[in-house]
Amino acid sequence: MSAEVSARGVLEVRTYERSQQSIRLVSCPFCTHDFDPHEPRWKHLLDEHDPEDAGLTPAGEIAPGHDAPLFERGGGL
Repeated sequence: MSAEVSARGVLEVRTYERSQQSIRLVSCPFCTHDFDPHEPRWKHLLDEHDPEDAGLTPAGEIAPGHDAPLFERGGGL
């Protein structure tokens, strides 16, 4: 079963016959770590990174304005 392989940033996309795709994280989007083929990605992310690395509020903290409306109410177009 052959596949067309392309790289998209930190992802490797394999497209097989009948357009089936397999997407694999090949390097960490938050640091320069390159994953080994069978390395558990979740373990690296859990052990080496915090929510702030992804631009999120630190664990256990609530962001100011978290309950503010996403959009202002206004008239129609």
